[in-house]
Parts: sequence; C-alpha cells; structure tokens
Amino acid sequence: MKKTILFAMLLNIGIAFNSHAANSVTQELNVNNTYLQLQELKYGKNLIPVGEVEAKISETVILKPDTVQFSVTLLTDAASPNDASDRNVTTIKQFKDELVKLGLTEDNLETIGYQNNVREINQENSQENSKYQANMNIVIKIDNNDSFVDLNKILDKYDINDIHQVKSDKVKNLYAFNIRETAQTLNKAKDNLYKKYSTITDELKKLQLTDFTITNSDTDKISPERITVKQYYVRHNLMVKTTKLELIGKIIAKAQELKMVVNDDTYYSVSKEAVQKAIEEHEAILLAKLKNKVERLLAKQYLLGAPKQLNITGGEFDLESEYRDARRYANRLYADGYVKEDVNIYAPTDYRVKLVLSGTFETLKPIQ
Repeated sequence: MKKTILFAMLLNIGIAFNSHAANSVTQELNVNNTYLQLQELKYGKNLIPVGEVEAKISETVILKPDTVQFSVTLLTDAASPNDASDRNVTTIKQFKDELVKLGLTEDNLETIGYQNNVREINQENSQENSKYQANMNIVIKIDNNDSFVDLNKILDKYDINDIHQVKSDKVKNLYAFNIRETAQTLNKAKDNLYKKYSTITDELKKLQLTDFTITNSDTDKISPERITVKQYYVRHNLMVKTTKLELIGKIIAKAQELKMVVNDDTYYSVSKEAVQKAIEEHEAILLAKLKNKVERLLAKQYLLGAPKQLNITGGEFDLESEYRDARRYANRLYADGYVKEDVNIYAPTDYRVKLVLSGTFETLKPIQ
C-alpha cells in the first residue's frame, strides 16, 4: 500500500522557463526574478536553496486483525451427474441463505474451486438388483409332423425356440424343451415358472398332446454377489471472508450441519482500510522523525528546507499471495467425503505492519 503526500509544490519553476530563455536577456532576468521571489516567499530573504537530500525512516505499528477468511468444501455424490450437481447447488444455497441471515452478503463469499468427477465403486449387490432364475425341463412324445408343428407354434408364443430330440433306445420321438422365468426373489421366480408351465401344458392338452413329463427343475441366483457401479460426485470449494469475527463459530457450525468440510486454511489479516487509517494516524509522527534524521545528516552550515515529495508505504505483506495459498490448500482432494468434526481456529493476538516514510528535502544555506 503506497501513499504520496505533497507537503510542498515542486518549485523548480525556473526549469520550465529555460527553454524560452534564449529569446532575450530581458526574459531571462524576468524568470530569475520570479524564481527568487518564490523562494523568498518560502524561506525569507536570508535563506536560499542549494541542493537536495533524500532519506527514509520506518516504524512498526501493531494492529489487531479485523478480517478472517477460510474455505469450506461440499462433496455430493449421486448415480448421475445431474443429481450430484443438483444436490450440491441445493446445499450451497442453504448455506448462503443462512449466512445472509447472519448479515453476510455475496461479497463475503467466493467459489474458488468446482469439480465434476466420476469413479467406479465395487459394492455388494443389493436385493433390488438381485436376479433369480427358475428352470424346468419338459420331455414330450410327438408321433407325427403335424403335432410337432403344433408344439412349435405354442412354444414360439413364449419365446421357447430350443426344442431338441432326445435319444432313447426304449422310446422314440421324444423331444425336450426348457421353461425359464427370472425375478428379483426366489419365490417370485418359482411362481412365475409354475404359471407359465400351466399355461403351456393347458394349450398342449387342447391339441391332445398329453404325453409329457417334467424331468428336471431347479433355481439359481444369476446376479453376482458384488457389482461395479459408477458414482458421480461434485466438489465445491467456497471461500468465506468477513470482518465479523464474532460469527466464525456460527458459520462453522452451519457448515458442519450441512455436512461440509471446514478446511484448515484459516487466515487472519488486517483490512486495507485499517492499514490506511494507521498510516494517516502516524504520518505526522513519522514526518517529525524523518526531519530530525535529515537534520542530523546536514553539515552545520546548511539548514533543512521544505519537503519536495514524501512517500509512505504500509505493510510488508501481500494479501493476494496469502489468498492464493488458501485457494491451493482448499483445492486438495476431499473426494472420500470425510467431514471434519473438530476445527481449531486460533486468532493471532496482534498484527505487525511496517510503515516506511521516504522523502526528498531541499537544503538551505544562509545568505551572508
């Protein structure tokens, strides 16, 4: 932070006139007379500027921190990208609405990170995704081609196409087919199988195809014990910055209530307004110290004149670099969804700001 204080006008007016001095001797005399008159107004008739001297002085000012910033991270996951995003937006809005009730505004909040990701998770297959299959093997005796065609027509209606002849030395013209039914539960699969069997055999009986036998029946779980599913998640990093230090506990409590991670990146600082105020309060003190320092540097035959220019800078710290560090920390991976319950925030007792005043002064010499 830098401030320029003009305690006196730059009075090198003679320089501005030198470009025209060659026009006539009269003009040059007028310029010199004007310059001398201005110097006489500043220092009187017995002093004249003969040079310049530069110096600077510093002082450390202790200020109380009045600003705090920290980030929170919200991780939401779902079976689809849209659902993960919608959940994130809803929770972030709830958090912001609560902060508005505390007196904060959108200026106190800033999104510093947002990521959409997908990962594969190996998990136990749920009952809802389980599948059971019930099987029944039927053997039927067919005596002629017409009956075989009728059998195929009936079975085609139930998507049964695998009809094969059974080799037997004792009985000829035996054919086998399989009835299958799947369901999410074992009992449901069996019930569906029995219903299908009854429907098919009733139609066979109407065509006088009654010579059939159940040769085998079983049930199997056809879904795996564990399955791999895709999980989509959104990570949203939000920076909170406020001068209302008394609200830190309430903000953190609300974030944790909404299952947000409060990151360990708390940063306290002094606002630019507070530093500016400190500069203004110490200007006169620093100027007096600087003048005393310059006077000690001058030889006895010279006197200190008016300052031609003074520059004062405050604070050997960079708020922006600290802010970037906070951003980098907040963007570390929190993909596991872990929510920190214990957050320790320690406020510094003071904040040291170094004020530096530098200036250029005219040096005077008495006219004998």
